[in-house]
Amino acid sequence: MTQNKYSVILPTYNEKRNLPILIYLLNKTFTANKLDWEVIIVDDNSPDGTQEIAKKLIDIFGPEHIQLRPRAGKLGLGTAYVHGLQFVTGNFVIIMDADFSHHPEAIPEFIAKQKSQDYDIVTGTRYAGDGGVFGWDFKRKLISRGANFLASVVLRPHVSDLTGSFRLYKTDVLKKSLTSLNQKLDYNKTRKVMSKDIYLKKILGEECVSRIRNSKILMVGAGGIGCELLKDLVLTGYGEIHIVDLDTVTLSNLNRQFLFRQKDIDKSKSFTIASAVQSFNYLGVKLIPHHGNVMDTKQFPIEWWGQFNFIFNALDNLEARRYVNKMALFLRKPLMESGTTGYAGQIQPIYPYYSECFDCHPKETPKSFPVCTIRSTPSQPVHCITWAKEFLFRQLFDENDNSNSMNDANQIQNETDDKDELENLNKEANELIELSDIERLLSIETLWKARKKPIPLDMTEYREALQQLLEQESSSSILTADTKVWTILENIYSLYKSSESIQKRLKSGNEPFITFDKDDEDTLIFVAAASNLRSFSFGIPLKSKFDIKEIAGNIIPAIATTNAIIAGFSSLSGTQFFQHQKDLTSSDFSNIFKRASSVFISIRPNKYITGDRLSKPAENCASDSLTARGVLTVALSDLAVLTLEGFIDRLAYKYGYSKEDISIQIGKSKLIYDVDFDDYLQTKLKDVPGVANGEVMLIQDDADELENLELYLNIKDDTVELKLPILELRPKKMVPQPNHNEENNNDDDDESFGNEIEILDDEEEEDMKIVEPPVKKRKLD
Repeated sequence: MTQNKYSVILPTYNEKRNLPILIYLLNKTFTANKLDWEVIIVDDNSPDGTQEIAKKLIDIFGPEHIQLRPRAGKLGLGTAYVHGLQFVTGNFVIIMDADFSHHPEAIPEFIAKQKSQDYDIVTGTRYAGDGGVFGWDFKRKLISRGANFLASVVLRPHVSDLTGSFRLYKTDVLKKSLTSLNQKLDYNKTRKVMSKDIYLKKILGEECVSRIRNSKILMVGAGGIGCELLKDLVLTGYGEIHIVDLDTVTLSNLNRQFLFRQKDIDKSKSFTIASAVQSFNYLGVKLIPHHGNVMDTKQFPIEWWGQFNFIFNALDNLEARRYVNKMALFLRKPLMESGTTGYAGQIQPIYPYYSECFDCHPKETPKSFPVCTIRSTPSQPVHCITWAKEFLFRQLFDENDNSNSMNDANQIQNETDDKDELENLNKEANELIELSDIERLLSIETLWKARKKPIPLDMTEYREALQQLLEQESSSSILTADTKVWTILENIYSLYKSSESIQKRLKSGNEPFITFDKDDEDTLIFVAAASNLRSFSFGIPLKSKFDIKEIAGNIIPAIATTNAIIAGFSSLSGTQFFQHQKDLTSSDFSNIFKRASSVFISIRPNKYITGDRLSKPAENCASDSLTARGVLTVALSDLAVLTLEGFIDRLAYKYGYSKEDISIQIGKSKLIYDVDFDDYLQTKLKDVPGVANGEVMLIQDDADELENLELYLNIKDDTVELKLPILELRPKKMVPQPNHNEENNNDDDDESFGNEIEILDDEEEEDMKIVEPPVKKRKLD
């Protein structure tokens, strides 16, 4: 007769101390009763070192008795038993807890009871006979008994202890039970799919849902918006979704990109979110992730782009957004642009050559501040924040980067020719916020003829109050008050505590220098406090730590709720295309153009959500109004035969150019031909510098008669006939010249915090300007 084997499934989480004792007792019990046994430890990634203890126990008792089956996170007790069951080798399974609420000495009684009448299940009880709980306090016993009573009243199972988890099963019986349960779960899942499908068809119509099911779409970006958007797209049920992102998951992503977990850090974002949404992929959407740069023409050639019916953009990188916009224009693919900045956000449906494209309005350029403004005459919070971050912090703590430090003699030379003053500035470079710095500026009378004089901050006035704050333990809460504007005393306290903390880090030897990081609390608090104290001296409004993080980090912090709202509108607006565009391969967007709209959200009263009709392409947009576009597919063998002169002849014949009046550029600015530069005329195209797959060739009519032409070079290895795209060039439009009298100087505007900051020398001093005009809005009919 084959000896029975008993497999104990033991879920653990932070059981480093209990586990060795429990395994010792289990071994003692099974050995004393001459029973074959094993323990499957299912650990939910315990941070206390439980897994290391389990590995040592394997060495002591042997792998035939101890198995470690870890999981990625704390996933729950019930699933731990299911997980452990797949590794069971015994014909009996015992489930129990690792917190000593179940004592191993009771196991022989379980076994004897099972053998008495060949029971399938034997369950322990805490509430009948000699039953009880080992190691629990009164409160826990009371809660447990109350839960068990409630379950018994509702379910009436005729079992005294329904909520207990100390049981013995026949392995085959337990597996059959779980199989039956899974079948019921599959049935429930099918019901969910059917219900979602029915509702979608009611809302969108069967034809629209059918087009969605048979479509291929591309989502570029797997960050804040991308995480929310993919959930919506999967639940909408698109046939196939490709996801592209170059980034990997970082710790700072976890507080707003909710498809990522700590276990995902350093993993590909695109692959991670594709896996994360599978748990609710009820409609069986095919998900294909790509880890790479969307602008890589080798990984993503133009044929790859051509397979998609719709493109969703969820990027925050300006260059990449422009590239995706360009590809949509080349291939005439509908594109959904989306973006958020703090509590504001918008979506912009782009239907190539029918509506405005991403480039129709100039995008904001970096804000520039002259050195003397930052150092001597600040007038905005951003000036003081830049001073604290770029000058003060770097000078004191970041010896690795002194490119903008106050030691830079060239920058100081630009500010004054007084040699004594230069020497004093160098000596005082390491001072924080002292009387001498403001007094030095006050001594330069010319600075204050048209400006309000600063008020020196005397730190000694706050010395006694600061000492009291330092002695109070509750004062540490000041540092965590993100949205509160600190008082002057609180700023001094924060500056003191952050400086102290940074100094300790430097003295530890682990960090030879410390660089500012918006996610590093010490450095952020230092910059926030230093900038506020400087703002106080110059009569500038103080800012909260949250606001300063926005400016100093050169970003507007992402608000998860805003991302979710914009993702929802993006997905919803995308379904409009599939409702009204009968032929998904057509580039005639006249019907959907009349129906679609942009959506804007904000926290301004009465403007929480606004919609605007789509506008036609801007007349001065080089991307879609001033330039014709097409794809030139050519065999590599043809490039080896055709000369540049022969190619120009074909261009002139096809599009009506005059050979003497055209110029050709490759890439961003590489000239390969014009009437005064014909060095490459007899050169084979494959040998002309810059001619490569994925490059863009720009043909311009120097006579200003025909519009510009951009050709995307699609070079193939196989044999294809060189055919120029069928395009009819329009007469060249005259670009409207801007009215310089209407330009706005936004010297007093620091609402747009998310821009890169550039520090100019005094010789380059100019007003700070926000280049991007507001989008023109129209009321919906």
